[in-house]
Amino acid sequence: MELDKRHLEDLCNAVITERNVPNKKEWGENLSHLLIKNKDAFFTVIQPGGRNGDELIYKGLNKKLRDINIVYKEEKYREGKLSRGLSLVNKRIGTNLKEVNISKKTDLILIHGGGNINDIWGFGTRLLKNLILHSDGPIVVAPQTFYFTRTKFSDILKKTEREIHLFCREETSYYILQKLQLPDNVKIYLSDDTAFYLSKEDFAYLKGGNDKKEYALLCFRRDKERKMSLDVNETFREIFMDWNMGIINEDIAVNPSFEDYVKVIAGAKIVVTDRLHVGVLSSILEKPTLLLSNSYFKNKAVYENTLKYFPATIFIGR
Repeated sequence: MELDKRHLEDLCNAVITERNVPNKKEWGENLSHLLIKNKDAFFTVIQPGGRNGDELIYKGLNKKLRDINIVYKEEKYREGKLSRGLSLVNKRIGTNLKEVNISKKTDLILIHGGGNINDIWGFGTRLLKNLILHSDGPIVVAPQTFYFTRTKFSDILKKTEREIHLFCREETSYYILQKLQLPDNVKIYLSDDTAFYLSKEDFAYLKGGNDKKEYALLCFRRDKERKMSLDVNETFREIFMDWNMGIINEDIAVNPSFEDYVKVIAGAKIVVTDRLHVGVLSSILEKPTLLLSNSYFKNKAVYENTLKYFPATIFIGR
């Protein structure tokens, strides 16, 4: 796709215009169904760690757990010096020391979703491997993007006969897992990213905005998931300067508190980002949103499966 200034400005104008979108298709047995079936169980819920976008994912799932009246205890992976130290040792020298303490009364382990059981980041893969070695009972992985170029994921899962339920938040991940010939004790499903359990009303207590009355938010990654060049960022700056609009140009997924992250998105006139969950929250808050591609299929796949049903959200890229 040609990303010249004229084309990008046309997209900015298009996203501000109300669009008709198709009705979202419903997937079969999704995460909500499994949670309801196990509503009387005691859950240990594990946060793999991450940024403000991951916090949005956690808040969505925790809301659903409360809505179903599930009793759970939350644990944070790599939280504190001991946990981080054990994780670092295991990663560097290939040991398998126990990294997470699971309560003995746990009936089911639930790992929060995200984009970390893959070969881009990998810490979710290491967490799952560690839990298989050092815990008992069923394991559920909430909606994830799965992607492997090196890891033999099926070999990890073959080391246990317990129930493992893997939820994919888009169809590309689902097809990847289908091709891996996973053992019979592993079930795979499609279910929306748990951030979509949240609604605009969940953020009504936070008023958006700052000193600028009207501004565009430009939020671009600076890590290994970045795909777009710095020239694209500068082109968007020129467009909004031509529109006499204020600009916040910052990777808010990394720097501010979660509360400030929400406020900046809520106060924006338009949001342009390659951060998936900046785009997700912006869409939930009904903001005109341009979501750009990242370094692999994640952003496009989630857009095709969920975000394209938001009338003020458009995807740019391949």
